[in-house]
Amino acid sequence: MPNDLAVRRPDSKVAPLAHGTRVAPVLLDGLRVPKPVEPPMPRIRISMPELQRRALAEVRLQPGCHNVQEIAINRVARQAENNWSLCVLAAGAADANTAARAAVHVQTVLRRDYELLTD
Repeated sequence: MPNDLAVRRPDSKVAPLAHGTRVAPVLLDGLRVPKPVEPPMPRIRISMPELQRRALAEVRLQPGCHNVQEIAINRVARQAENNWSLCVLAAGAADANTAARAAVHVQTVLRRDYELLTD
């Protein structure tokens, strides 16, 4: 077999993968074919006040949540994939359950991009 990372079948032409590309094996018709795995994007480290400002703005963009008054960013002390969580403290005129669901959604979205600065 050639010294590239592509698996070749006699009846197909497969271009070699770029050097350093990580692959995960996938079964395809009984043949293991490498599937490229994208590394996770590094998250932006952000201060507590800035994260709180961005999170509140995002919660207020959710349907029925434009009146949410206050949120809290909680620092997660234990070793975890994320070092913060989000909750609504004052829903204002918004329905509390709607605001809570919006906070969970915003938390999921912002956790992909942001990590809380550590002291």
